[in-house]
Amino acid sequence: MRLWILTPTPSGPRERNMEAGLLSVPSRGARSSLIPPSLTRLHRPIMASRSPTLIRDAGDSLGTPEAGANPRPGPFCKLCLSEQPSAATRELQSCNCVFCTACLEQYVRLAILEGGGAPITCPDMACQKAGVLLDSEIASLASENQVELYQRLKFERGVKLDPSKAWCPVLECQAVCSVQESSEGQPAAVPCPTCHTVFCSGCRGPWLDDHSCPEQQPMMSPSLANESRLRSDSDSDMPIKQCPMCAIYIERNQGCAQMLCKSCKHTFCWYCLQNLDKQAGTLAGLGDLEQNAGGGYPGGC
Repeated sequence: MRLWILTPTPSGPRERNMEAGLLSVPSRGARSSLIPPSLTRLHRPIMASRSPTLIRDAGDSLGTPEAGANPRPGPFCKLCLSEQPSAATRELQSCNCVFCTACLEQYVRLAILEGGGAPITCPDMACQKAGVLLDSEIASLASENQVELYQRLKFERGVKLDPSKAWCPVLECQAVCSVQESSEGQPAAVPCPTCHTVFCSGCRGPWLDDHSCPEQQPMMSPSLANESRLRSDSDSDMPIKQCPMCAIYIERNQGCAQMLCKSCKHTFCWYCLQNLDKQAGTLAGLGDLEQNAGGGYPGGC
């Protein structure tokens, strides 16, 4: 497409000489051509038939472009910090946050590898709805092998966090067994439905007559276990404590008192072990934690 530029009418000899010099330069495939005013009547019909929207006088303004010449900017992705075409973006169903598909695919892949089966949350830290990706969305953003890995890790995490279930300690079996509640929270015998091994619900060792756990720690309900940890851990500043949710040992060497368990993704205060999952979902919730902290710690302890 060629741009025809109509030169202004020269007002004196100097301007006429300049116009003659410019018109003497051959175009040689250039995308624009100069047309003197004397030939305007002759060339305008031809130029209009070839490119009616590109005729401009040199002394005039560029004018208003046609509708659609400058498309509206697309959605802004907060991961790559750039505007993307609408066709290259995805909107999460749980929170309506929009990200480009390429960034979401990379985010989901890393979340599967490092999350240990935990729910994959919205990558926007300021998400007001604390959105979580649906299984259908994860399946559309990850490969088949990655989806299978995520489902397996998700199942293993669910068994680990469920006090009524336990893995069979036999390596060749690894079946999921049901744990029956015993009186006074004492360890109980757990029969495996697959290999028929009977093991202790406390230490996972073989269940024998007059069995006692080597650790001699009775099994407790989650509420009693939390109260016990509150009494034993809140008054000390030990660098290693147990997660109030999954009881895995966590070491803290520096940083703030708000802790995130790598195993179960439970958020809690290091000093009083208060549950901070709901408040820590958004940046606004973190601000509320700081405002309500009576002693300067997230839990207000």
